[in-house]
Amino acid sequence: MRIGAVTTGRADYAILRPLLRELAADPAFDIALLVTGAHGDEIARDKFRQVIDIPCVSDDDDPRALSQIMAKITEGVGKALADSRPDLIVLAGDRYEMLAAAQAALPFAQPLVHLHGGELTACAFDDAIRHALTKLSHLHFVAHDEAANRLVRMGEEPWRVTVMGAPSLDNIRHLRHWPREEIEARLGIPRGAEFILATFHSTTLQYNSTMNEAEEWLEALGTRPEWIVLTGANADTYGRRLNDRYRAFAESHPRCRYHHSLGTEAYIAALSSAKLMCGNSSSGLIEAPSFRLPVVDVGRRQENRLRAANVVHAEATFSAVKEAMDLAGSLDFRARLSALVNPYDRGGAARLFHSRLSTVCLGPDLVIKKFFDTKEKACE
Repeated sequence: MRIGAVTTGRADYAILRPLLRELAADPAFDIALLVTGAHGDEIARDKFRQVIDIPCVSDDDDPRALSQIMAKITEGVGKALADSRPDLIVLAGDRYEMLAAAQAALPFAQPLVHLHGGELTACAFDDAIRHALTKLSHLHFVAHDEAANRLVRMGEEPWRVTVMGAPSLDNIRHLRHWPREEIEARLGIPRGAEFILATFHSTTLQYNSTMNEAEEWLEALGTRPEWIVLTGANADTYGRRLNDRYRAFAESHPRCRYHHSLGTEAYIAALSSAKLMCGNSSSGLIEAPSFRLPVVDVGRRQENRLRAANVVHAEATFSAVKEAMDLAGSLDFRARLSALVNPYDRGGAARLFHSRLSTVCLGPDLVIKKFFDTKEKACE
């Protein structure tokens, strides 16, 4: 079976990587990557045989530029599909680049596999994209039961939906252990230093307030005694402006280190050793519970998403973020997490993904979808 997988950057590649490596070990599967955006050296190191670059460079990150990027991806993926048709294309999450790829696939009647559907967030256009991808896709692999039930209520036939947990958690199980001194050297912090892992992305439905919210967040971080490991924002609306501000913040704060992207292994290693995480990255809700890491979730970007007891919410104001960090950084709060169970963990997503795809019947029954109505017919 020929599998095409679209990847836009480090975050979604971390989701795809364990699944694709599991499939690549089976000679029944042939893997091709359709690559947009920057991934560092991760894809080259994994040595997938087929890598197709989809050009989508833009000089800006305002709404017009993002629309142009989507158009370029739609055109590039359409060309790739015209040249060589996979049996299935795998799309992860809720990125606008994924929606562009799905649009390109639609005229080809191309079967799509979607990961992480059925989840909810707020103040970003992620929700709209995620739900649109659900309706465009033909098989769904979701992280938890709530997401599965939501897809069925959206009209997806239950046989199309598989609960497998969050695939990125397989990286935690299989990546090598980093000694503490190696983590510190990679992050650029002193030996034995406590640090906060900090990431703040654009709230794309309220992008005009993003820079002000980021300033409040940075001001609160600047009051902490720990070192700050600051990672780059996504390629969303005003993402470049955020990263320029983060670089300037790091230059003016001796205890801050900015990394545009740590890569999957180093980021997981940082999660394993941080004292606290603060920002609005989904990794605070999905991966951080596996390390019983306290998290301050800032603003509305992850609103409504399933979360464990390690997460403290804060409005995107200086006083609220500072107060939440004081709470989450306390010894008492961390002690309460000693028996925490990650609600996104089902014990091995890649194995379940491989097993399900091995039984897929390609053909009209897969591509032609029926709306599954959960309600009884109204009286006439």
